[in-house]
Amino acid sequence: MPVGHVGTSDDWRKRRELLLRRARVHHSLDELIEDAKSNTSSLAVFKPAPITDFTWETADREWDPAKLKAFRAIASQPSLFDDESNRDRKPGCAASERRLAGFPGA
Repeated sequence: MPVGHVGTSDDWRKRRELLLRRARVHHSLDELIEDAKSNTSSLAVFKPAPITDFTWETADREWDPAKLKAFRAIASQPSLFDDESNRDRKPGCAASERRLAGFPGA
């Protein structure tokens, strides 16, 4: 089936309609994981249930130095989706700093 250009206007409406009309939409994460484990699905559309409640607790302002070191090590690794210009950068570059922005003491 030839596919022409499907634009992104109107919040990707045409692309969303095309995808949701053809793909199986998973609403259960357990079912999706089971399909992946049984090798019956390698790419999926997942529409989670709406969030109806959210509770948070204030965390300690001081972080364990070992945990902070581990977070920094993770943040210094390039992302799979970084473009090639970011792959050779060292920790402390702008991309790493953005990933660490939410961590205390960073």
